[in-house]
Amino acid sequence: MRLNLQEITAFASAKLKENERGLLEAGELLGIPVNFLPDEVLNSYNPPSSSQASRFGLKGVAEPAALALSEKHELICRKKVYGRVTIAIAR
Repeated sequence: MRLNLQEITAFASAKLKENERGLLEAGELLGIPVNFLPDEVLNSYNPPSSSQASRFGLKGVAEPAALALSEKHELICRKKVYGRVTIAIAR
């Protein structure tokens, strides 16, 4: 599945990253809001991929955050890691 940037309505991450400059700048540059979700919201989802976020008491970040903000709560792109950036896409 291929998406256009116009189809992306929000970015999401963990509350612990709310001061992460790169996320904030990306959202501002692209004109896409960034939502920082509390641990209990992220932990209410069971992501299909393992995550290093367990060291922070989280089941995951990218996949649960994408699922939390999506309408259908369905991943269309499982977690992918690009250097220090991890993404997942849900609809």
